[in-house]
Amino acid sequence: AGLLLLTAGGQSLAQTAVSLLTLTESTLDNLQPLAAAHQVNLAYTAADDLCVVGEPALLSQILSNLVENGIRYNTPGGRVDVHLTAENQQAIIRVQDTGPGIPITEQTRIFDRFHRLDKTRSQHPGGAGLGLALVQHLVQNYHGTIAVASEPGAGATFTVSLPLAPDTTI
Repeated sequence: AGLLLLTAGGQSLAQTAVSLLTLTESTLDNLQPLAAAHQVNLAYTAADDLCVVGEPALLSQILSNLVENGIRYNTPGGRVDVHLTAENQQAIIRVQDTGPGIPITEQTRIFDRFHRLDKTRSQHPGGAGLGLALVQHLVQNYHGTIAVASEPGAGATFTVSLPLAPDTTI
């Protein structure tokens, strides 16, 4: 399905105000079995309930892919934290993990289609290397940005910025 979303264009999708708090809670609940299997703890913090306009399933895909990567590229006893804040009329979603981090040389390529990090970095390698390319595509379609900050041995933080829904108080 991810490949179809990357290559298909011009589809008319439902655009509704989506609560990021509800989306985060649902996503973490859905990924809890995977996190338990990898012995990774999931948590979130939210200053306020922020809303963005979009198709709920696609917004969920953004968060799911980032949290799932944080689980898979982690160590037993590790954590994945989601932080929701608002800055300058933007909803900021930070997904931070305690995994081994991403080498600087890889950070510019991780959003490329079919690019995968070294298979030895994951406890359970797999996937086609489309996850982060799909996330970047979806974020850009919502007029947002995505960035990564990481140092080897110190985990990774993915920061997604999306426009707040009109009339959202911050």
